[in-house]
Amino acid sequence: MPDVVIMRHGHAMPTEADPDRGLSETGRYDSIYVADQLAATGVRVRKILHSGKKRAAETAAILTERVGPGAPVEARDGLGPNDEVEAIAAELEAETESVAVVGHLPHLEILLVRLLGKGSAVSLGTSCAVHLKRDGTSWTSIGRYAPHR
Repeated sequence: MPDVVIMRHGHAMPTEADPDRGLSETGRYDSIYVADQLAATGVRVRKILHSGKKRAAETAAILTERVGPGAPVEARDGLGPNDEVEAIAAELEAETESVAVVGHLPHLEILLVRLLGKGSAVSLGTSCAVHLKRDGTSWTSIGRYAPHR
């Protein structure tokens, strides 16, 4: 059963400080904390996808260091905040290797409902991650990871 990690990007800098909205110091720290939690549970991924926005790319890089050393990191269309979830859901359902997806709200929460089923709403704060396993066409949430606050 492949692992799938769905992770929201870390807290971003305000536009005035960084027009591209990279990670703030808190966002970097929180993302490292959550990635370390995932690594401690034995999660390993073979590929990491992100939206292409700077804060998602930086979060994906942190995740790569901890749970996917050497794994390719790809910016992918369709992972933006308001994108439809069907294309990425279909890709994850066909995936044979473990993968992580780093993106934004509301997209990721809608994706989780699509994968886990209605009534399975999961709240994702910044730097939060959900670890899923797929068995055939059925998805199970293994754990939710959040920054220590």
